[in-house]
Amino acid sequence: MDFHELSDIPHSVEQREDFSGEKVNPLIVFYPRSEEDVVRIVKFANSNKIPIIPWGSGTSLTGAVSCDKNCILIDMSRMNKVIEINEIDWYVRVQPGMKLVDLFEELEKKGFMLPPDPASFFLCSVGGAVSESSGGMKGVKYGSF
Repeated sequence: MDFHELSDIPHSVEQREDFSGEKVNPLIVFYPRSEEDVVRIVKFANSNKIPIIPWGSGTSLTGAVSCDKNCILIDMSRMNKVIEINEIDWYVRVQPGMKLVDLFEELEKKGFMLPPDPASFFLCSVGGAVSESSGGMKGVKYGSF
């Protein structure tokens, strides 16, 4: 397996463990910085028939990150910016690695609130919260992601 064509994307070889205790031992961990990096990784994985697994913050208690030694793990933590806060139509676009607490603070500056407040609020990423349909205490009234 030649990862040379992706060598400009930050990467490492390491074992991970999420909050559920699920151990993850991928072939390689990539840290994309942009959507283009993700596209390149996905195309490479697809052409080499290698499964890919996204990693937010690893706060899942459900064992959501299941990856054996034959997969590529894509750590989204470096993609952590607000893309757009639309104050007219009331929506926000963010990168998946943004921490939920950081998004909350950005929205609060504009007079908006982010109702879902999972227990991992201060640690979890937006991508992880969405993929797990996180809600928290306010989820009863406002719903989840």
